Parts: sequence; structure tokens; C-alpha cells
Amino acid sequence: MEDKIIDFYKGYEGEREIHFIRLLKDGSKKTIKMWDGHYSDFMEQNEPEPGAKEWTSLALHYHTTTDDWEPWEIPNLIEALQQLRRININKLRFAETSVVLKEICNLLAEAIENQERVLIVED
Repeated sequence: MEDKIIDFYKGYEGEREIHFIRLLKDGSKKTIKMWDGHYSDFMEQNEPEPGAKEWTSLALHYHTTTDDWEPWEIPNLIEALQQLRRININKLRFAETSVVLKEICNLLAEAIENQERVLIVED
């Protein structure tokens, strides 16, 4: 099967680029490319669980990783998807971010359903 790319980076060339990469069982990839501004937009809305003392999952990675980060495999896709689904899209700064977020949620749900892995990579 051929690799599939959903591109939300076009028009932001020269800016930091983030990829969510679903590794399909047939060896191909489904990638969502986005401008870092979209990634930051929804991750900044990601609050810890009520009563939690620290970040977990995607929020932990986002808030504790330095500027030079290595490709990272999301360890618990269910937890990551739940985190993203709790984000209040009305608080997002950029209109397109809600579309990006929806595509990422779809990608994670498909990976969970098919027992596949998902990586986050800075390009």
C-alpha cells in the first residue's frame, strides 16, 4: 500500500513542522503534517486530569521536551486520544486547528482499532 499524507503544513514553509505518523500493518504510513503553531495551539489547551498532580501522555511530552526532540512513540494511544478529545475547541487560537485536531483523533482511533503504533516527529 502507498503512504498517505494529510498536509496542514502548506503555507508555513520555513516554520517548525510536526508529523503524527501511523505505522500501518502493511508497512506503509499515514502521516499528518502540521505547522507547529497548530500543535502548540491544541496542546496548550490540554489540561491535566482533575485531581492530577502532573501531566501525562501527550501533555507530558509536550510540556517537558526541549526544542531538539527525537521521534517519539506515543506509549498509550487510548490515553492520548482521550486527552485530545477533552480539548475545548472554542479556546483554540487558529480556526484550522480544530480540523487538524479532528484528523489526529481519527488517526489515533484508527491506530487503536488496528493495534498499530503512532510516532510524533519534528521534521
